[in-house]
Amino acid sequence: MNNREDIWSAILSRNEQEIIEVSELISEKEKIYVISHLQRMVSEDGWHPSQIESASYALQIFENII
Repeated sequence: MNNREDIWSAILSRNEQEIIEVSELISEKEKIYVISHLQRMVSEDGWHPSQIESASYALQIFENII
């Protein structure tokens, strides 16, 4: 994965293996940022329902990793 768009695409893919692979590529600081962003996506207004569902799925996986 070469850029942020690819990384976020994988994170929000609802594909557990892709999410785990991204988690192995990014630093601990980046993982904390990703979790924070995913938490905002699931709790703030303005996100599309499918984005919320994807963020919620990814958040569960990231929280289990850390």
